[in-house]
Parts: sequence; structure tokens; C-alpha cells
Amino acid sequence: MLTTQKAGRGIVWALIATCMALGIATIGTQYIVSSQGDVAARATAQTQQIAQLARFPAQLAATEMDFRNQAAVPRGTLTAKFSQAMSQLDASANTIARNYPEGSATRVQFSNLYGDLRSRYDAAFRALSEDLAGNRRSTDYFVVHADGINQASQAVSTAATGLMEDELRQMPLQAQALANAGSRMSEMWILAGLAVLGIMCAYGLVVARNANKVLRLADVVRHHRTVPVQAASETEKDASPETPRTRPPVAAADLPRLIDEAIPTALADELKTGVLFIAMTNLEALRLDHTGEEVEDLQLGVRDSIAAALRPSDVVARLGDGEYGILLAEMRQRGDFVPIEQRIRRAITFAQMRFPQFAGKNIALRSNSAMYPIDGYRGDDLLRSARTMGQGNREQVQLSHDTAQVEEAPLASAAIAQPPAQQAAEPVAAPQPPAPQNGRKPPDRWDRDDLIFT
Repeated sequence: MLTTQKAGRGIVWALIATCMALGIATIGTQYIVSSQGDVAARATAQTQQIAQLARFPAQLAATEMDFRNQAAVPRGTLTAKFSQAMSQLDASANTIARNYPEGSATRVQFSNLYGDLRSRYDAAFRALSEDLAGNRRSTDYFVVHADGINQASQAVSTAATGLMEDELRQMPLQAQALANAGSRMSEMWILAGLAVLGIMCAYGLVVARNANKVLRLADVVRHHRTVPVQAASETEKDASPETPRTRPPVAAADLPRLIDEAIPTALADELKTGVLFIAMTNLEALRLDHTGEEVEDLQLGVRDSIAAALRPSDVVARLGDGEYGILLAEMRQRGDFVPIEQRIRRAITFAQMRFPQFAGKNIALRSNSAMYPIDGYRGDDLLRSARTMGQGNREQVQLSHDTAQVEEAPLASAAIAQPPAQQAAEPVAAPQPPAPQNGRKPPDRWDRDDLIFT
């Protein structure tokens, strides 16, 4: 199930990355097309500017020639023709000037030259108009203004010719810009194709890796007999999934089955399954001073305290007289036993404090852990391994609230001090029975971490 979810997420991410690559390529294409349009528009405007500059010198010469011929025409005709010629000349000059940026040196220089020519025309027109108004046919204004008009007209014509040559030199650059835009578009789509191909290759690698995990999982599960998980009860169905809660203790006969059910689930989530075995080793000493019912109540209280201290995925069962088996369904490494065992030992201490008659007694504990698949492939094997290895000759030390040791140690209550006479009568914990001779040596779980399935 988890592998299927990963594959589905991989497909979604691959599609998202592909759409992003294609979207970037599309946006880049639109930008390139827009830039191509801008370049083409500039090329068209440049062509029109060249044509305008090519016509302007001839228009200047024609206007000057018309002006020289105005002395022989009547006054009304002079005013109309001169005004029309100057209007056309002004329109051409303004069109040429607008093709250059406002404030640029080229535009300022051209405007100054044309402004000088225009002022000379205006002065000559006023002189000619005054001469005609007096019905005189004098040509003295040519002496005063014609040479200046000619010089100014030549200067403007030379400037226009120079601008035209500059525009002609820039035409190949515009053509090269258009060619570069086309090549950039091709490069953009080539890169987009390579990106999509890379995304597909990466997704193929992810699928291959997940398939390898599935094969490894199937190889391990082949050694394990899975048991169908029973349907949840009505109480469990009604419980809110957002509120984690501890599981109640189960019977000893149900614990191996629950371990068998937890192993495949943990493997699918890339986790491990662990079993913790805890035994009270001085029950006989406790029974010397208390009734069997009191000792039984203490054992049930210890079981309930352990259940309350576990995670929602864990479960505890009382295996026998003073013995408890704990299923730890979500383990990542062997070191996870340490905080869980510390929490359980503190819970046992608090459970003892709830029974005043046991306040001055020491509860000696022995604990050991087993993990799938190092110590067994089934629930019975893991419980047997934890129980067997827990009967070794390990040194036990006294557990204190000021230390965080996790080795097997007796827990002593600090609430009420034990009388000296009672301490003297306290029997020493019985030696641990030897491991059963079943013909094989228990596996050394501390030297076999490399066998943990990952």
C-alpha cells in the first residue's frame, strides 16, 4: 500500500514537473515571438526612416528653388505656395526627428539645424512680403537671405544624408537580431524536450527503486505466515482517529497472534517489530509477608500501568506469574528500546506506590528485548527468544531516579523507609534458572545488527 502511494505521488510530481517545463518553454516562446515582433517593427520603421531621409534633401532643394521664384509671382500666389511648401517641409522634418529618442544627441542636432533653416525662411518671407506690399519688384532680399538659406539647407541635407547612412549600416544588425530570435526559440524547445526526458528518466529510476523494495519485502514476508487482521469492534470504529489512545492489555494467548499481524504492517511502512520481556524476580519474597491476593493485585496493577505507559501502537500481555510481554509495533532501530523501557520502569514504580502495603518492598525486575527478524520470524519465536535471553547471567544494578540506565535493575520505592528488622528478614533474590537446553545457542542480538531488514 505504501509503495503504491509512493508510485502515485511520483506520477503526480512527474506530471507537475513536465507541465512546469512545458509552461516555461511556452512562456519563453511567447517572449521570443514578442521580441521578434518588436525587431520586425523596428526594421519596418527603420526602412521608412531611410526612405524619408532619402527624399528630404530633394525636398529641401525644391523648396529653396520655389522660394527663389517667388519674386515674379503675385502676392496672393506667393503666400499660398510658400505656406504649402513650408508646411510639407515641416512635416517631413518632424517625422524624421520623432524617429529618434527625446533628448538624444541626434535629435537635438537635427532640430537645431532645421530650426536655423526655418528661421532664415521666415525672415526672407517677411522681407519679400514687405517688398510686394509696396508694389516693388526688388530682389534685394536674395542678397540678404538667399545665401544663408542655401547654406542652412545644405547643412540640413548633409545631416539627413548622414543619418540615412547610419540607418543603412544598422539594417544588417536588425536582420541578425531576427535570426538570433529564431535560433533562441529552437534552443528553448530543445531544452524543454531534454527536461521532459530527464523527468521521465528520474521517474523511471524511482519506480525501479520502489519495485526493488517490493521484491525485498515479498522475499521477507515469504518466511512469515501472515494472519488476517480481525475487523475492528464498534467501540474502535466510533473512536476518533485524531485522538491517540493506549490499547488495553490482552490475553497471553493473543499476544503471539498480534505480533504476527504487526510484522507485515511494520515491513510495509519500513519499520521493525520488537518484543520486550519483563519479569518480577522476587515474587516469592513478596509472598512471605503478603497474601496471594495482594500479590495478584500488585501484578495486575503493574500490567495496567505498563499499558498506560505504552504508545497507541503497542500492547502488553501478562504471560505468567510476574511475567509480561510487550509488543512494540513501530521500531526503527534497536536503540528505541531504551526510552520505552525507561518509561515502563517508571510506570512500575508508580504502580507500586498505589499499593501502600508494598511501599517498603523492593521489586526486582529482569528485562530483555527481541527484534524481528534477528531473533525470530514469528510471535512465538520472538517471545521465546526474549524470555530465554533474559535468563542469562547478567549483572543487575539498583535503578535510581537520578540515573537513566536501562540495564536490568531492581526498582525500590523511596516513599516509605523499610524498618531495619524487615530489611534483615528480606530474602535475597533467587538465582535465575539456567536457559533451557533446546540443542541450540540463542542468537547474539548485539552482534547481528546488520541483519535488520531495511
